[in-house]
Amino acid sequence: MSPIENVVPNLVDSSTTENVELRNKQDRSRDLFGVQLEVTSLLLEAERRKLAVLQKELQVALEEGGSIKAKEHQKQELLVAITRIQAQHDHLDKEYREHALGALLSANTRGLGKVG
Repeated sequence: MSPIENVVPNLVDSSTTENVELRNKQDRSRDLFGVQLEVTSLLLEAERRKLAVLQKELQVALEEGGSIKAKEHQKQELLVAITRIQAQHDHLDKEYREHALGALLSANTRGLGKVG
C-alpha cells in the first residue's frame, strides 16, 4: 500500500464518524425539542383548566348572596387570579406555537436535505 492509500481511508473513516456523531447530536436535540414541546403543551392544558375553574368560581361568587364587602373582596381575588393565569396561558400558548412552528420548519428542511 502506498502512503496515500494509508491516509485516505483514515480521512474517510474520520469524516464518516463525524457525520454519524453530528446526526446523533441532531437526533438528541430533536428528541429534547419534542419533549419540551410536549411539556409546554401539558402546561398549557393545565393553565386552561385552572382558568376555567376560576371563572366558574367567579360566576358562582357573583350569583351567591352574602355581604357585599366580602363578595367584592372575593371577586377581586378571583379576577387577579384569572388575570395572572390568563397571562401565563397566553405566554405558554405563544411559546408552544413558536416551538411547533420551529418543529414543522425543521421537519420540512430535513425532508429537503438542507441542514437546519
